[in-house]
Amino acid sequence: MIDTHMARRYHIKPLRHNFQVYNRSSFHSENISMLVILTIATITVCTITYFTANARELMETRARPVGTSRLAKPPKTPPPAEPMSNHKSNSHFTRNLWNFVANEAEKLFLYQHFLETPWKPNTTNQQMWRSEWNELASNLTADKDFILTQQNVKENDSLTYSLYRKVKGKPMKQFKVTKKLMDNLPNASPLDGSHFGRCSVVGNSGILLDSDCGKQIDQSDYVFRCNTAPLEPFRCDAGMKSNLTTMNPSIIERRFNCLKKEENISSFAKAISQYNDDIWLPCFGIQSHTQTCLKSLDVYEGLNPRLLVANPAHFRLVWDFWRERKFGTEPLSTGFYLVHVALSVCEEIHLYGFWPFSAQLDPSPGQVHDIPYHYFDNLKVTKNHNMNKEFQILLQMHKHGLLQMHAGKCS
Repeated sequence: MIDTHMARRYHIKPLRHNFQVYNRSSFHSENISMLVILTIATITVCTITYFTANARELMETRARPVGTSRLAKPPKTPPPAEPMSNHKSNSHFTRNLWNFVANEAEKLFLYQHFLETPWKPNTTNQQMWRSEWNELASNLTADKDFILTQQNVKENDSLTYSLYRKVKGKPMKQFKVTKKLMDNLPNASPLDGSHFGRCSVVGNSGILLDSDCGKQIDQSDYVFRCNTAPLEPFRCDAGMKSNLTTMNPSIIERRFNCLKKEENISSFAKAISQYNDDIWLPCFGIQSHTQTCLKSLDVYEGLNPRLLVANPAHFRLVWDFWRERKFGTEPLSTGFYLVHVALSVCEEIHLYGFWPFSAQLDPSPGQVHDIPYHYFDNLKVTKNHNMNKEFQILLQMHKHGLLQMHAGKCS
């Protein structure tokens, strides 16, 4: 008999019991009709239930934010992965096998084990990459033009903001270069003519926690870091060495109150004093950040680190390069952009903290744990960048020997 609640939910009218007395012929006819109706109704309910469940799962999959994972599930649902066997004996091989319940867990398993396989650089592919890139960027080179200098910009020049999308029929937003800005620019880029053997680009993913990668990172000839992550508290996992560190102007606004007061300026100076060499500031990404960013150049009187202004034309060049290749319309993340700078000046490149997922698989079968978006704060995942697409490209660069990605513990 059809459940009344289920019938009401799917707009199926329940069959009423009929206690009439039937003669043999009428009973046979009515009974067959009843069975036919019951059969059709049952098939309808099962079909609706099946397709509704699948549609719901599909909707959940499509509605998942970029860079997030479905691994964190409510307690009553099955885990995404579990051991193949719970047998206590160590002699059973199947105890080392995973039984994947969720597709996302299987994907992470494949990613992690792929990155753990032996890797070596491929100089042929590196040269092919540089040739293709140099063909496009003949007028702008990463070593000379990733920042603004007195050689690549002049007073009264117009700088086009890098993060605004082109709208047909509308002019791009621009900034007219002032004498004050020129006075704060270096004569030349610190990377001009440089060539390094081993470089590390340190991202912000929580996968760095408990990785013990700090020593390996600090052994690099040159270290790129993203968004002024604190050094000392995470020296074991992320290292201490810094040569070029990026700082988003939104950090100056959020943490240092737009440098409105003396105590804000002092806090700003103290915070960046932990880094060596250079701080890279994208003052011309979006218009609303420009004044705060330029103010930091005026008020900061320290000699180390030096504040550098990102060249919006070079950032735009990298973005256009991938948009022409159907990468997407989302602005590039700072870490992904830094990889392109490193590819131009480094012989061997290692990436740490580039993991866009909110979970990680442990070595033991069935063990999955959540990881934070950043290893150094509690910020939530944002949708400003297409982290998954960037990860796919970096993963293929790893496969072809252009760079090596590290996920998990460092030996």
